[in-house]
Amino acid sequence: MKLNLSHTLQAGTHYSDHDNIFAKVSLLHEQWGVLIVPDQKTLKKYQKLFLSFGKHLEQIDSLADLQGLERSVEMMVSTSDIFFLKFQEFPEISVKKWTEYTLESLRNELIEFGYEYASYIEPGNFSISWDTLTIRPGNAHAVYKINFWWDEIENIFVTRKNNDDMQEMDEVVFWKYTRFDFEQIGTQINPKITEKLQTAPYIFLDNIDSVCDISEVHKLLPQGIYFDTFHAISFPQVSLEIKALQIPDIESFHEKLKDFDTKNISIISRNTRWVENFLSYNDISWISLQKTDLNFLKSFETANTLVLCDDVLSRIFIKKRSKKSLSKNLDLLLQIQPGDYIVHKDHWIGIFHEIIEKQLGKNKNEYLEIHYKNNDKIFVPIHEVGRVNKYIWEEHPTLTSLGGNSWEKKLNKVDQDVAKIAEELLTTYAKRKMQAWFAHGRHAEERIFQDSFEYTYTSDQLTIIEDITQDMEQPYPMERLVCGDVWFGKTEIAFCALYKAILSGTQWVLISPLLVLAYEHYQKALTRFSDTGIRIELLTRMQSPTQVKNILGDLKKGNIDLVIGTHRLLSEDIVYKKLWLLVIDEEHKFWVADKEKIKWYTQSHVGQNYGVDILSLSATPIPRSLNLALSGVKSISLLTTPPYGRKSVSTLVSQFDDDLIQQAGKRELDRGGQIFFIHNEVRSIDSMAGHLQKLFPKKTIWVAHGQLPGSVLENRILDFRQKKYDILLATTVIENGIDFPDSNTIFINNAHKFGISNIHQLRGRVGRSDIQGYCYLLIRKDRIADEGAKRLQTLVQYSHLWAGFDLAMKDLEIRWGWDILWIRQSGQSKEIGINLYLQMLEDKIEFLKKHIDDTPEEKNQGKPAIEARIDLNISAYIDNHVFQSELDKINFYREIENIDSLEELESMQRDFRSMSPELSAPTQNFFDLLTAKILAQNVGIIHIKKAGVNYQIDFHESITIPELQNFLSEDHKAYFAVITPHRLRTPTKHFENPQKFLQYFLHVLQKKGKKSKMKLKRTP
Repeated sequence: MKLNLSHTLQAGTHYSDHDNIFAKVSLLHEQWGVLIVPDQKTLKKYQKLFLSFGKHLEQIDSLADLQGLERSVEMMVSTSDIFFLKFQEFPEISVKKWTEYTLESLRNELIEFGYEYASYIEPGNFSISWDTLTIRPGNAHAVYKINFWWDEIENIFVTRKNNDDMQEMDEVVFWKYTRFDFEQIGTQINPKITEKLQTAPYIFLDNIDSVCDISEVHKLLPQGIYFDTFHAISFPQVSLEIKALQIPDIESFHEKLKDFDTKNISIISRNTRWVENFLSYNDISWISLQKTDLNFLKSFETANTLVLCDDVLSRIFIKKRSKKSLSKNLDLLLQIQPGDYIVHKDHWIGIFHEIIEKQLGKNKNEYLEIHYKNNDKIFVPIHEVGRVNKYIWEEHPTLTSLGGNSWEKKLNKVDQDVAKIAEELLTTYAKRKMQAWFAHGRHAEERIFQDSFEYTYTSDQLTIIEDITQDMEQPYPMERLVCGDVWFGKTEIAFCALYKAILSGTQWVLISPLLVLAYEHYQKALTRFSDTGIRIELLTRMQSPTQVKNILGDLKKGNIDLVIGTHRLLSEDIVYKKLWLLVIDEEHKFWVADKEKIKWYTQSHVGQNYGVDILSLSATPIPRSLNLALSGVKSISLLTTPPYGRKSVSTLVSQFDDDLIQQAGKRELDRGGQIFFIHNEVRSIDSMAGHLQKLFPKKTIWVAHGQLPGSVLENRILDFRQKKYDILLATTVIENGIDFPDSNTIFINNAHKFGISNIHQLRGRVGRSDIQGYCYLLIRKDRIADEGAKRLQTLVQYSHLWAGFDLAMKDLEIRWGWDILWIRQSGQSKEIGINLYLQMLEDKIEFLKKHIDDTPEEKNQGKPAIEARIDLNISAYIDNHVFQSELDKINFYREIENIDSLEELESMQRDFRSMSPELSAPTQNFFDLLTAKILAQNVGIIHIKKAGVNYQIDFHESITIPELQNFLSEDHKAYFAVITPHRLRTPTKHFENPQKFLQYFLHVLQKKGKKSKMKLKRTP
């Protein structure tokens, strides 16, 4: 691989913007010295990447390896554990010319030092030939030859790696070849080790601030070149200006290429043939194309270089076209990773281990290896990954023993439970559908309004805006929850819905739980709707009685289009002329009494005999509202795509430490920012203000909490937003929605006392642009309750963008809070996990909807959803180069397996052919099997397999004789014989191989053959 970035790294410097390991190796592969990384996983990635550049990255794992640092001509690597080794002495053997030394005595000493006598030379070995001893000490890239003349050393020669010339030297020192035991290390940095590391020409330290005290390391290795991400708060950082790439479609791809000189663009892929076809198909001029076997490379760009890898290329042509049900969307969000507990539809609870390849004869396929109780295993074909769901409920459920019928009995109980709940939900649906409702029209001005947005909508925003538009155009009520992380664009989505409502001649309300948030929405609305001519008013407790009276009067007359406010808007004295849309921001902050009032709005309202549409917005919905959405009482939209350039907030849990607070605060203030400090105890908040003033004596600190007079609180928050002071010490009063663009560091004191949603909301106050945000979760005791510790661990783990929904789900798991269905709790969901439970519920609801007018007996006799399985020995998979990781592969197979129409499947195939006009044989087989599965399900087939010398087709027990006859009428060669009313067979001898059988089966299903007489019975 050839890739050079023009950036000279300076000793003693701390660099930022470097989270892409591939980009860093592009900088380092021409260097030599020592590289220190945080853990073994990162070390292995570096070794693979260096090897792709034709460089071998040697691992330091013995004392002798340290000896070779000063003479190394390649990069050597170790984890940060090396700093904590307990070695205090470095025993050595000194060998000098013309000193008395026998060959035998040197051999014995080397053996005592851990070297091995061998006929070949590898690190830690030596050999003897006549009067010459040859040795390679550790990973030093040098081989030494020591010649003896009787009992004296006559010559010492060294041969460096990549250099055939031998150099004579007067002395050489050998250290003990003692392997490091990284399992037993100390707690303090060993200065003896750092002293030895200084002998390397360069020292590169990558992200070690996450595992050790960077300040202490910097004192001992001041000449190091540091790649820091988080804790290096006391050192100024230099940006490497390496940016991640977000290219959602081929049009964006074309636009990005225009920004760079062709010679500075590189494409690195696992399958260059496909990429060549892709470039040719899309009429893109030739650019540098290189092959790699690595599947974790991430694309990036610098000021003058563009590097494109499979992570971007695969996303361009693999599009998510299917509109999935909520349980399927949920399943994609709760990604299955090795080590996760899973639920298999046929085998209950196990642990996903890994993806493996199996070769059966000439055919190769991939399987998910799942472990069960008593070390039992099953191997699930990866194209059947849809039968596997992540288990969510207990943290450590009991694994299932394979065999027996306990799982089948459990599913039957769940099915009965689901049927009852589905009936109750459908009754709720029916009541809502019976209401007379206003259907909004569609107006050209809506598109003009959307085009006036100053930013580019994300794909999720566009999808949700269209979903809400369709909801509002239906003659039945809308109740939708938009769940999106902070700063993902929920407010703009609401504004689009509000504007649609006013164009239809209705009024609308936007209600917020906080006065300051309502005020901010009011200011944003005035700006966003400035060119529309609509009237907007703010109604809170801050208005004078006269203002309130005038606003209420104008609302009743219909003179106000949009009113924004707090709980005051739920008062019964407010009468609207034609209210039809209520937007609730941060809905999880409203109390039960408020929600009962909102529920009343959905049914009727003063002065009108109809309810209103409800649009709720939340970054972290509370369990009840999430459960409502999951159960189908509400519709839910997931906003998971971050705005371009947005960075995740770096999150750290730490003991309350004055030095940490002072250093982190200084870094934020030095870059022109402001600081939040959350202290949620009003009684001691003034004392905390005094403490902070000592840490920041020259800075202005103001206090904000809910017991201040409303006008004082509002003014202090607004003044902070306008940068009139430096540090805001506050309670959770600043938690929701408010935008502080210059505040990008937040401290949360006693963080273990907060709920997950509280901290996630507070963390969302910082890092709301392309500036890196930092969140410090401070605790004041060594041990905290298990539940609090889990919450903090979860918040650090889920600090990525779009984590809000993940956090809500994890919060429920920690608290066992699955009050699933609002109507009543189901104990069965705990047994099988929430995701499988939801899938069963959705299937049952869809079935009951189709049989809404049937009697109870008819419903029980109706046909359930059919899921076909095809077990044929056929190589069927998508080539690995399409995926950027195993997780990406699992998600893709899960997503594509959820396709349930031929139109969607054909669209997916067209995307693949945009990459390569001719699909590989396994890929074509994969699409053929999916086609067969969809068609088979439509005619009631549940299983297709090879049984002995026959191919066998099993139908669901609900199949009727006319339906079976209809299938057989397409068997134009009369291959199939009826064995039972639910089973057909045909001898394998009719077909050259399973692929030929599959092709014939597809002809039958697609009705491409000639009509024939069927055979009603025969022995196969």
